[in-house]
Amino acid sequence: MRIHRIILPEDSDSPLYLKLADALRRSILLKEVTPGERLPSIRRLSDTLNVNPATVAAAYRILEREGWVTARAGSGVYVMDRPVDAGGNLDPAVEALGASTLMDLERGRIPPQGINMAAGTPSPRLFPVTEFRSLMDEVLERDGGWAFGYQESTGWAPFREALREYAESALGIRVSIDDIQVISGAQQGIDLSAKALLRSGDPVIVERPTYRGALSVFWSRGSDTVSVELTPQGMDLGVLERRVQAQVPRLVYIISRYQNPTTYSWSAEALEKLLYLAEKYNFYILEDDLLSDLYYGKAPEPSCLKAMDRQGRVIYIRSFSKVLMPGLRLGMLLVPPPLRGAYEAAKRSTDIATDGFIQRAVELYLRRSYHIPRLQFLRAHYGALYRSIIQEIDTRLVPLGLHYLPPEGGLHLWLSLPDHLTGSQVHSAALAAGLALIPEAVYGNAEISSGEKRADSHIRLSIAALEKDEGPRAIEILEDVIRTRRV
Repeated sequence: MRIHRIILPEDSDSPLYLKLADALRRSILLKEVTPGERLPSIRRLSDTLNVNPATVAAAYRILEREGWVTARAGSGVYVMDRPVDAGGNLDPAVEALGASTLMDLERGRIPPQGINMAAGTPSPRLFPVTEFRSLMDEVLERDGGWAFGYQESTGWAPFREALREYAESALGIRVSIDDIQVISGAQQGIDLSAKALLRSGDPVIVERPTYRGALSVFWSRGSDTVSVELTPQGMDLGVLERRVQAQVPRLVYIISRYQNPTTYSWSAEALEKLLYLAEKYNFYILEDDLLSDLYYGKAPEPSCLKAMDRQGRVIYIRSFSKVLMPGLRLGMLLVPPPLRGAYEAAKRSTDIATDGFIQRAVELYLRRSYHIPRLQFLRAHYGALYRSIIQEIDTRLVPLGLHYLPPEGGLHLWLSLPDHLTGSQVHSAALAAGLALIPEAVYGNAEISSGEKRADSHIRLSIAALEKDEGPRAIEILEDVIRTRRV
């Protein structure tokens, strides 16, 4: 392998091991390494790239769990003849995706003139640039150079107080300021949780399917992820309890509202039962909440699992990327008191502290309640897109055998395909026609158990970066793809 070709992007806040795993995966897809070829040793690659050996080891663990490589004791790490998933099944998405990774699609790298229904990031045209320019000028005028000094690892105290008030007023969460830690986005919140709580071999229960970035973090720590199928009301709790009885997990990771990718929201009854099981069997729940307040009708009740937590069982992650600007890389982490020390140590060892200048600007943003009209605008904007899209789907796609559950919130739609189609086939044909979407197969833990559906039977459509006039054309392209592939 030509190590000099490995480039780790600097324009990303993702942990280094995720960047390296992405770079190695791309090299395999582009056939820069051949099946059966031995990858560089951990020491050699870490020396060449000037990264910690643990970074290389974590990247190799991720690729091994995904089926790209295999580790041979005493020999090294080798590229697999054909990529397979963690259960040993051939991955049907690999050939269809080619060199376009999930990260490429979600960042909007699509053919010129194409329509992007893969991106999970809002269009830059929606960002409140004028307001933030004014707030940043005010911070500079008020604080001068102090705005750029190091903060406490837990975050700037006035900002944490603003977050405490926001959590109570907007989300119904009562929390002490001492429980709040400022983080650089949701991905860092997951990463810190893994560093603070997980050791190699620790089991983590996750929804199936789930957010791929979370899987990569858990695998990087050598954790054993155990998947439980997600239903429209939440995990199958009977299966969950049996899994817990077999081996108590350190964490259960969930996205309780408008889950990515399925768009499902847990019912209040299921959330209550999950809290009961956490207390009964002594495990923690890591709740990842990006979009619970982006609803298009009635507000979800409860807003999130953390609002119900009375026993300190829920670690809560809230990112502001979707409601403010993705480039802010800012969020909050609510940590139960017994875990504070472990999280503070993990944060200090990761980046010392989150950008203090941005914390000051967002503190003013929250104090002046700018987030309230901002959310009202986003609900109106995305609500109109959502309603127009589901009308097109009902008219054009449902008669062709596709079906879905309207989520009434969030930024995605999860479409179930007819039996003769896979998500990878639809993705490939749609991309050729100028429409980017995400097939189920790329989510990494969609293994099939007895009696369950095939692992690539859905596609995810996102309205995050969609322009108002693109919806009908996008569904028309998808209709043409389905029609031409009908048996």
